[in-house]
Amino acid sequence: MEPLAIATAIVALLIIASRGPLIFAPTATLNVYRRWLSTPGRIRLVGSLAALLAVPLIVTGREAQTQHGGIAIGIEGLGWLMMGAALWLVLAPQHYLRIVYAVFDAVSDPTLLRVVGVFAVAIGLGLGWVAFFVL
Repeated sequence: MEPLAIATAIVALLIIASRGPLIFAPTATLNVYRRWLSTPGRIRLVGSLAALLAVPLIVTGREAQTQHGGIAIGIEGLGWLMMGAALWLVLAPQHYLRIVYAVFDAVSDPTLLRVVGVFAVAIGLGLGWVAFFVL
């Protein structure tokens, strides 16, 4: 397997693992997310982990552009998007915390949470398809 496919598969698995529980236990998953994202320090930790996860996408996407063209550019773009979001989490956790609490307070309908979970799992499966069959 190529490094780009491995990095993309890892990101796909993490997306599925982190959003899949919304399908089966939306309220409990939302409570876990609230507990995990309750302090600025925890948000910075999540941002640091996301930045570490974005680096392989950026590097392998840049290296594979000659072989895979547009797909590699798209994966590198996803890595840069993740890096920007991670930097925002690390540098401004209070702003993110306000947005997260507003979303958590607004979204309490289990049906909507299940739809979000299905949509996120579909995105993860799409990335997995790209990793295993396209690259």
